[in-house]
Amino acid sequence: MHNVYNSSSHNKKMFELFAQIKSVGFDLDNTLYQNNPEIDGRIIAEIAKKILEHNPKLNNLENAKNLCDKLYEETGSRTQSLKNLGLQNAGEIVRQCMAQANFVDLIKPDKEAVQLIEDIHEKYFIFLITSTVSDMAIPRLNKIGLNEKLFDHTLFGESALPNKKIDGSIFSYFLERSRYLSNEHIYIGDNLKGDILPPKFLGMKTIAIGKKIPEANYSVEKIYDIRSLLL
Repeated sequence: MHNVYNSSSHNKKMFELFAQIKSVGFDLDNTLYQNNPEIDGRIIAEIAKKILEHNPKLNNLENAKNLCDKLYEETGSRTQSLKNLGLQNAGEIVRQCMAQANFVDLIKPDKEAVQLIEDIHEKYFIFLITSTVSDMAIPRLNKIGLNEKLFDHTLFGESALPNKKIDGSIFSYFLERSRYLSNEHIYIGDNLKGDILPPKFLGMKTIAIGKKIPEANYSVEKIYDIRSLLL
């Protein structure tokens, strides 16, 4: 994990890395708010449903959930767990399960995150690209304390090219409509294959949230840590 700290060399590096940025984009789930064990539990329940559909011989959701947990212990990845079970488009299934899980009640209001987004908006064009459909995403935003109208541009799961993060098409769609060059955008998210690699391939800068992702231009622990990078 890159650490955010004050030093002349660090500040110079950050200035050079982000000097051209005019547009800042955000993922939603596990980026603008952090998952917790209860949220993860509800997401796992959705994944278990997919596993049971794929393998009815498991008989019930509890058996499917136990298998899901067992495979996760072995692989460290929900996506790889589904791949090992033979499910096609495993990464997309995991993202859909995150989008469908009903956990708005578990998201906490976050005044610090709201102030951060508002401050960034004063300096940059800001946008939101999420695979979550709007009738699920907007309540999550609202629970944090954010209004979707704060963003200059939004693309939800039912937007043009729904859920096409992983192949980069939704980012291409956005860039074709943006007034800025690709290298003048930065996208912030938590997922390597959905949030980091596709926009990076198109020339955008990227920041990873929650864990170190070497392919990202920068990695931070929490969304608040981007303040010293962009403001």
